[in-house]
Parts: sequence; structure tokens; C-alpha cells
Amino acid sequence: MRIVRAGHLPPLLRLPDGHTKIPGVPVGPLLGIDATARFPEPELRLAPGSVLALYTDRSIERRDSDIRSDVERLQGSPALLGGGGPDDLADGLLRDVCHASPDRADDIALLLTEYAPPRR
Repeated sequence: MRIVRAGHLPPLLRLPDGHTKIPGVPVGPLLGIDATARFPEPELRLAPGSVLALYTDRSIERRDSDIRSDVERLQGSPALLGGGGPDDLADGLLRDVCHASPDRADDIALLLTEYAPPRR
């Protein structure tokens, strides 16, 4: 899989064994600022059962902390560390996010995809 970051927060990857990591995906320029911008497109190799999480900053941002701490908190989320497929994971992450910042006044965007190898 190829992935591009256009000013976005780092993706999170839940491995089949339940561990999480932030894959080394370099950040490119903000999307839409420069029509001639070039974006790094590294390839991620995912194991079957891995879940990739993409999210907006407003999904995890809290007024009383910095964004790095917010990403670390998401990486340690009980929902992300638990089992289950993308539907259960999305429900749990949204519950964790809303519980951590109940006075949220902005939108939340969360995209999860689980890697399944091609059938032969």
C-alpha cells in the first residue's frame, strides 16, 4: 500500500498481535497550497489482519495538551489495543475520543481499513 501525508497527522497501525505503531510516513506540504508540490509516497507492507487508522486533528485534540500527547493517547487507546474488526474499533475509538473531550465543538473524521490478502 502506498500512503501520502499532506500535512496530516501520522497514521496509526494496529498489528495482528494487538500492538500499535506509528509507521514512518514522511509529511508533505499541506494539500492545496501549491499545485506543483511533490509528495513522498512510501510503501507500507501490511500483515493480514492489520488495521490502518487515519484521523483528523480535531478527532483527538484536547485543549489541555499538545498534539504529540494526543497522538500518544490515541495510540494507547483501549479500543485500539483491543481485538475486534474495524466496526468495533471505530465505535470504541469514537467512545474514547468523546469521553476524553466531551466539550468537542468541531467535526471528527476517522477512517479505518483492515488489510485482507487477495483471495487466490
